[in-house]
Amino acid sequence: NKIYEVNKDSFINLKLLLELDLSSNLLNDLHYDTFKSLSKLEILNISFNYLKHINLNLMTELNSLIKLDLSHNQIAHIDEYSFKNLNLLEELFIQSNLNLTKIQSNLTFYGLKKIKNIFASNELFHDFDNIVYLREA
Repeated sequence: NKIYEVNKDSFINLKLLLELDLSSNLLNDLHYDTFKSLSKLEILNISFNYLKHINLNLMTELNSLIKLDLSHNQIAHIDEYSFKNLNLLEELFIQSNLNLTKIQSNLTFYGLKKIKNIFASNELFHDFDNIVYLREA
């Protein structure tokens, strides 16, 4: 695929969509309203793109999400509370983001109450406070 931009209203009429695969494109940024109408979405794959930053409000409406793949991007920073409404998320893939060398805050994973697996590069967790906080959330 060669998608380099997704309009913030692209999915506005797809309220019953369960799975969205935007992997292997040229995306480097997503508007924070891009997924606002996708409250039924269970699987979101945006791996193998060029995303640099995960905005606090990007996934606010994705409260049915079970699997999120952000791997193989250029993410350097994930905002605190970025996953706060992802209460059903079980699997999070953030590995192979070479610019993401440290999780900046325990609050990055706040809200992940059902998380079973986080696939990440080992160096992200040299400060084990992040892991402990996940178990307490």
